Amino acid sequence: MDASILPNLEILRASISVVLVLLPGRVNTRIYTGVGDMWDDYLNDTSGNVFREDGLDAIKVFTCEDAGDGAPGGFLPFLIEKMKNLVVLDTMGGLPVEIPTLRKTKIELLRLHHSADKSQALNLFQAVKMLQCIEWLDVNVVDDGEPGLLILYTASRLYGNGKWIPHVQWKCEPGDEWFSDWKDVFWE
Repeated sequence: MDASILPNLEILRASISVVLVLLPGRVNTRIYTGVGDMWDDYLNDTSGNVFREDGLDAIKVFTCEDAGDGAPGGFLPFLIEKMKNLVVLDTMGGLPVEIPTLRKTKIELLRLHHSADKSQALNLFQAVKMLQCIEWLDVNVVDDGEPGLLILYTASRLYGNGKWIPHVQWKCEPGDEWFSDWKDVFWE
């Protein structure tokens, strides 16, 4: 398959195996996926059909969560280093991100899902020159006694110039950040 299938597709939320099949020939792609057990599939593939690298350089926004237990340690950095034009990386669930991997991209925003460590972040800015901003997202689920659960998103940012913004709100619905402009936010 290539870009002749769904030729105008720019945004894709699918498993990584589907993403890798649909990527070749596309530009300005935003991807939301889970890496899951693709690493094991990749390591055990003798046909060359499980993993195709072409198209990974078209990814500009990549949101990834772990959908299994085989991939995070090896497959995610392997994928990311092939994304030469990556601008926004959102690793849900605390998936590991390595400095040498980020240096191979055009990363501007790194979105993390664990508590903020400003000193570690400052080291990241020094090591990854393209990086402009690190955002930490906390998701709190509240049972307010009403039907359903209330989900509260709290984000804070540290910019490369040292500016700390403790409360950031994107100008989009919570959960839709992966296809919005990371610079389009409100802050308090």
